[in-house]
Amino acid sequence: MIAVAATIMLCVFASFGFSGERIVAMIGIGVAITVLMNAFVVRLTLIPAVMTLLGRADWAYPRWAERITPRLSVEGPERERDAHEMMAG
Repeated sequence: MIAVAATIMLCVFASFGFSGERIVAMIGIGVAITVLMNAFVVRLTLIPAVMTLLGRADWAYPRWAERITPRLSVEGPERERDAHEMMAG
């Protein structure tokens, strides 16, 4: 999915290179190269490699952040949810 989106963006921004306006062409080619580097080097190579090296630590959540992060529940409080599940099932 990332490669497809990057390819579409690359084509769009590279097309600015044929606009005839020198500034627009330089900006378009520059953004196209940046999108290419970001998608294929960073997102498809470096990030998966770093995530593999970190292993389970990649998903660790700091304790200090756990204390200050609000606890939200889409399904409502646990008591109400448990009672609803018992009635339904």
